Amino acid sequence: MPCSVLQARGYEAVEPTDVLTAPLPGRMPAPSGSAIRDLSLDEWVESHMTISGRPPQSAPHLRGILEGCSQPRLLGALAPDEAAEPVACGLAVVDEDLVGLFDLMTAKPHRRRGYGAALASSLLAWGHAQGARHAYLQVVRTNLQARALYHKLGFTDVYSYWYRVRPT
Repeated sequence: MPCSVLQARGYEAVEPTDVLTAPLPGRMPAPSGSAIRDLSLDEWVESHMTISGRPPQSAPHLRGILEGCSQPRLLGALAPDEAAEPVACGLAVVDEDLVGLFDLMTAKPHRRRGYGAALASSLLAWGHAQGARHAYLQVVRTNLQARALYHKLGFTDVYSYWYRVRPT
């Protein structure tokens, strides 16, 4: 059913999302400073739930998705120091020469301190070390800070998508 038909029937477009890609350079060193931690699945889900503020009942669903991922992955997190709890987390998944970045987030009190850039750069460096030569990610269009960061890292917009939902 074409979008104009759905729109005419009152379906609303929600969360317009942009897909971005970037080539990975021939040599990609990991960023200096904060060292990325490779967390276990349980640790990463717990960190993700804490940082995102998502309700605890969504943890089993997230865990199930990640358990079904058979490609090489890094469940990464950053903390101010080795003893501290993570303040940023995200994951990278490699599929042939591609690395996808997913669920990158930084806890609100720790934003604008470089954790997002360090996290993304570390995940990209890990993907490159696994053989990836191109990266992709999705970002909600209204997340202007994340979009600015990704453009600084060399990502460019490729296409957009959104979902249409029936009005209640």
